[in-house]
This record gives sequence, C-alpha cells and structure tokens, in this order.
Amino acid sequence: MLLACMLAGRVSHAQDIPSAELFLEAYTDAFQEAFFEALREKGIENYDRARDLLYECQKMEPDNPVVDHELARVLAAAQQWDAAREHALAAVKARPEEYWYLHTLMRVLQARHQTEKEIQGVPLEQPAVRENLARWYVEQEKGKEAQAYLEGLPETGSIQALRQRAAQLATVPELAADTPAQQVIEKTAPSEDEQWVLELTTLEQEQAWPALLARATEAVERYPLQPQFYFFRGLALLELDRASEALVELETGESLLLEPGAWGIRMYQALEKAHRLLGHPEKAKWYADKIKTGL
Repeated sequence: MLLACMLAGRVSHAQDIPSAELFLEAYTDAFQEAFFEALREKGIENYDRARDLLYECQKMEPDNPVVDHELARVLAAAQQWDAAREHALAAVKARPEEYWYLHTLMRVLQARHQTEKEIQGVPLEQPAVRENLARWYVEQEKGKEAQAYLEGLPETGSIQALRQRAAQLATVPELAADTPAQQVIEKTAPSEDEQWVLELTTLEQEQAWPALLARATEAVERYPLQPQFYFFRGLALLELDRASEALVELETGESLLLEPGAWGIRMYQALEKAHRLLGHPEKAKWYADKIKTGL
C-alpha cells in the first residue's frame, strides 16, 4: 500500500509520463484480483492455490502485513505449521498493535503445543504486544499468565478491564469445583460477531480497503442479518471507487437496521456519499438531512 501511495504521488507530479499512471492502475488491479481470488480459493478449501496467489501478492507488496496474515491463516488451514508461524510472526512484527495478527500467531503455536516464549523474534517487550497477549490469555481463561503480561502497563481503560478479568480468573483454581462463585464469574471476552466488528474496524482505521472488503464479505456470509457488516462492505467498495456496488450493500444494511443509532448515522453518511458520487443530488441531500436529525 505504501508503494502504491508513493507511486500515486509521483504520477500526480509527472503527468507528462502517462505510462506511470497506467502502471499504477495495472499494479493495483493485479494485486486486488490475486488477493480476492486467493480468498475465494481459501473459502473452497483449495489451500495450495490460495497460498500461491498470496505469494504473488507478496511479490507485488512484500511489506504488506495483511498478506502475511492471510498467508498464515491459509497455511494453518493446510496444517503447514512452520510456514504459518513465520508469516504470522512477520505480521505481528509489522503491526504489533493489531490483536488479530497476534491471535493468529497464538492459534498456530497452540496447534504445535508451543508458547510465545519458545519462539525467537516475538516482540514480548512491546506494550502493545503485551496487552494483546494478556487479552489472548484472558480469552483462554488463564488469569495468571494474563496478569504477568499486564505488569508495568499504563492504566488505560482497556488495561484496567483486563486486570479485573485476569484477577477473577486467577482465583478460580483455588475454589472447589462446585463452588457457586466459579459459576457466576462473567465472561468479558467479546462474542464472535463482536470480534468480527473489532477486526473490521481495525481494517477501516488502517484504510486496508481490499482486506476490509474481503473480510466484510466473509462476515456477511456468516451473519446475513447483521447491518454493520453490510456497512463495512459498502464502505470498502466506496473507497475502491465502486459506488454503484456500494449502494446495493448499504441499502441492504439500512433495511436491516432496527433503529438509527450510531450505526444508522454511519450508514447514512456512506449512503449520502454514494448517491453524491453517482450523481443523485436529491437522494444525497435526503440522507444529509437524516444525518442532521439522526432519524
């Protein structure tokens, strides 16, 4: 993505070289085509083909952690654990703050009965990685391990919540198996659909539009009645200059909204932009008015 942005900047200052713009367009299209095809092949469990396509993507964008992450997932599905571990670790090193990259790495290590401390290169000293490891161990209901990684981290809201949950979990082994207290400890780990929302939000913040489109498409397939997943798919299509396709997704999401709320406002903003890009000024104004009223 960085390379693409650099090339785009050069094109804007060198309009006398039309071949540069053509090269950038072909490069982006080739990457997107290979990336989406890889995800389709993964979906039908054709892991060898998916792997080869992702390696093609990596040749085009060698420093893109999204590619490393998808390679790790594909290779893990094919039970090629060593290669999966290396790509997962590369993604974590590139984006230590990204929880889902670490989540994939830990799943791979778990399958091999390994821990992060046994693997060279895991940046255990970085606060973001320590927080993500604490979150992982909380989700695994291993409070003491989570507490160890939380030591010394700043008291943000998320850290405080993790500390509280880790402390609850750390006391569980000391209780009898039939103690009621063991049964009433609340689960604070997000549900699966909430995890999807967190991942898609991260991809939006990273402006990783091809990856957001791919993951949102998977989310829609799993949860066809969740409006927020149609929003993310529509947003990605908008940012990829596919406004007419985006409009279909956004209108579907809007029809599934039970009440406006925060998601409604975001949906209206995207719909306003889509209609404006498609040359529908009246519809764009209608959604702009809805944004103002929140209805």
